[in-house]
Amino acid sequence: MDALVTASGASESAAKDALRYYLLRDIRFTDDSEFSLEFLAGRWNADLGNDYGNVLNRILKATYFDGTIPTNAPLDAGLTALAAETVAAYTKALERFEWGNALAAVWPLLRAVNVYLAEKAPWKAAKAGETEAVAEAVYNALEGVRLATYLLSPVMPKIAEEVAQQLGLASITAGTWEDNTRFGALSGGIKTGEPAPLFPRVDTKNLSLTEKPLETTPAPIAAPEAPAETSNEITIDDFLKVELRVADIVAAEKVEGADKLLKLQLKIGEEDRQIVSGIATAYTPEELIGRQIVVVYNLKPRKMRGVESKGMLLAATDAEGNAILLQPDKKADSGSTVR
Repeated sequence: MDALVTASGASESAAKDALRYYLLRDIRFTDDSEFSLEFLAGRWNADLGNDYGNVLNRILKATYFDGTIPTNAPLDAGLTALAAETVAAYTKALERFEWGNALAAVWPLLRAVNVYLAEKAPWKAAKAGETEAVAEAVYNALEGVRLATYLLSPVMPKIAEEVAQQLGLASITAGTWEDNTRFGALSGGIKTGEPAPLFPRVDTKNLSLTEKPLETTPAPIAAPEAPAETSNEITIDDFLKVELRVADIVAAEKVEGADKLLKLQLKIGEEDRQIVSGIATAYTPEELIGRQIVVVYNLKPRKMRGVESKGMLLAATDAEGNAILLQPDKKADSGSTVR
């Protein structure tokens, strides 16, 4: 703990919250597990620093509207839908007492808020005098952070208090579950507090990784149950639920108002499909037409920026975060199953 505080400059209370998050999400207490300070530092920098704390700090430091939360800003349809999915997944996991899965369910929302903020770019809209666009971007991004903080608050109570102070709220958790889990519950017209990084980046060069591992071995029990699965491991039965197919890209175009999104028209066997993917920074529409890709065929449809996406393509990323499409190394029949 001391090493983490020293390497990041964070408060001890923030470090304790981060440790609690890491232990509940990544450590299994039903069999032998090993605590890793290096892995905790990775969670700190990636999940907590980049995904969670980044949005709040970027917006509040810019002091849009003199540091006041916008009023009457329209809710983004995509974030509203994803927020509902997040709350549903979080609730389902808690009903099974799966805290690791509940915490993991919050992160797609936080990542989507980061993407949303980058696409909306309120700093550019502010320079152009587009006040309504700035208000919409700022409110929706802050509301995403508020909702995520509410869901994380049982595990990260001190961070929830800090976020409340920065948002100018008396408390993140005041009110009913129904009110707090509704996207759009953040009140406008509130003067925000002083911004400060929630999770200052850990300097791994100054982080001592020689601390003794923390062994977690359960006490014997009379009737042992089967070990619970970790949140990032799946069984073969889980994997077989995912249906991967080869698809032909027959048309592609940019999604209006989105810098990173492309709308792709696909042929999957005899079926026509449309998906939306954030690969516009790596590929132009013209160079995608005629390519074969691999898609998750049985993914539940969702809307992105008001455009329906029925499926998801598979891609890797390079060191700069640019997409690299995964495709067959030779021509395959459209609709072929990938095993």
